[in-house]
Amino acid sequence: MNKLISPVILLLIPLVSCDFISHTHYFNEATVLEENGDFKEAILFLDKAIKRKPDFRPALLNRGVDKSMLEDYTGAIEDYKKILVFDSDNSIALLNIGNSYKRLGNIKKAIEYYDKALITEGAIKSGSSVIELRFHNEEDNDADYYVNDYKVYYERAHAYLLDNQYDMAILDFTKCIESNYLIGESQFFLGNIFFKKKDTINAYMHFKKSGELGVKDATDKLIELNDYKIKQPND
Repeated sequence: MNKLISPVILLLIPLVSCDFISHTHYFNEATVLEENGDFKEAILFLDKAIKRKPDFRPALLNRGVDKSMLEDYTGAIEDYKKILVFDSDNSIALLNIGNSYKRLGNIKKAIEYYDKALITEGAIKSGSSVIELRFHNEEDNDADYYVNDYKVYYERAHAYLLDNQYDMAILDFTKCIESNYLIGESQFFLGNIFFKKKDTINAYMHFKKSGELGVKDATDKLIELNDYKIKQPND
C-alpha cells in the first residue's frame, strides 16, 4: 500500500483518415500497439506522426506516456513540454510532468507542476459539470485534456508526503475524500501521516476507516499502532 503509484494518462482516441500515410494513420497504428503493450514499437509510429505534424497533441502526449511506461521519464517530460510550447495550460501534460518528476525523485519540481495543473481551465472542479463538444471527425479536442482536480490533489498529496510536508498532504488527501476519490487509500495515507506526527488518536481513526473501506494493509497498521501505544511510557 505504501508503494507510490502515479498514473499517467494516455489518449486512446480512434482517429479517422483517408490518407494512409497521414499523421492520423501513424497515430492509429501506434494506438493498436499501445493497447498490446508494445510501447517501443508504438513510439516508432508516433515519431512518424509527429514528423508529419509537429504540433499534434495526441501523438506527443502518447509518446510521452509510452516513454514513461519504459521508465524514460526524462524523455517523457521532454515530450509533454513540447505540448506546452503551443498549449501552455494543457492540464494532462502538466499533471503527467508532475508525475514524471516525482518518479525521478525531484519532488519540488513535481509540486510546481501540480500547482500549475490546478490553475488551468481544464482542471475540472469537484461537483462541476463539463459538456464536451466534439464535431464529426474532429481529431484533437481541448476537452480531451481536461482532468478532475481531485486526481491532481491526490498526486500532489503524495508529493507533499514524500517531502515531509505533512500538513499540506493532509489538506490534499482530505480534498480527495470530500470528492469521493480513492477514499480508502486517502484515509490510509492520512493514518500514516498522523502516525508520523505521533497523533495516535487520529491515526487510529483513519486506519479504522481505511480498513472498513477494504484497504487490507490498514489492519496491519492498526496492530502496529496498538503495539506502539503499549510501548509508550505512561503519562
